[in-house]
Amino acid sequence: MTDETVTIKMDRTPHPIEIDQTVKHGELAAKVRGSGVGEPMKLSEFQDSLRISGKIQVTAHEQNAESPEVGQTAPSFRAISFDGKMVDIKGLRGKRIWLIFYRYATCPLCNLHLSEIGGRYALFKQYGLEIVAVFETAVPQFFKVGGMQSSAFPIISDTEKKLYSLYRTRRNILGVLRLSVLFKLIQAFTRGFKQRKIEGQFGQLPSHFLIDENGIIQKVHHGKTAVDHIAWSSVGLFGKIPANLLRIKSLN
Repeated sequence: MTDETVTIKMDRTPHPIEIDQTVKHGELAAKVRGSGVGEPMKLSEFQDSLRISGKIQVTAHEQNAESPEVGQTAPSFRAISFDGKMVDIKGLRGKRIWLIFYRYATCPLCNLHLSEIGGRYALFKQYGLEIVAVFETAVPQFFKVGGMQSSAFPIISDTEKKLYSLYRTRRNILGVLRLSVLFKLIQAFTRGFKQRKIEGQFGQLPSHFLIDENGIIQKVHHGKTAVDHIAWSSVGLFGKIPANLLRIKSLN
């Protein structure tokens, strides 16, 4: 297994602490610069310490002046998901990726959409489609996807909105104040997804990127409303999933 280095910042210290994280043979050596601390610890122990110590900084390695478009290489980044999974977009080369940007983590509209994905995740996995979801706020402990306490796929808390900026997602308060949003909100409530404290940007809209095995963006969908998601048909075609298995229907 090759070594990988990720810079992580913890925000509950007087000064940011940078940690050189090297994953090798199931263990992780954590070395705090200037502190003299360098005892190896298991990956699970280190991830637990991160969750306790504070926010994890999403490290974006590329900055784009323009919004990523079809035919371009997807901007790369590394992060740790809310339940401790390492996410490296470049490390997923060779697989098809569905990258989704949601609103805040307690948004019932977003959780309704995630539950629909969760119900089909086994099928997506069978056909080699990897899913990475991003929220603009911290993901709470009670967070569930399709009835699961821990998500089967990575969910990233991008509280500093580095990835939202990197992928040039959209905001529009008018996209939230629509009748279609109200109807979908009622549907979310009936499914048990309640409105909790609103955090983040109220006008944030969803964005979807379908990225092929070579890291090239094949489709971009920026929602015009808070419930305007990419169509199942587009995901099915990209993932090479038979329509009769996916039970294609619009998510709008």
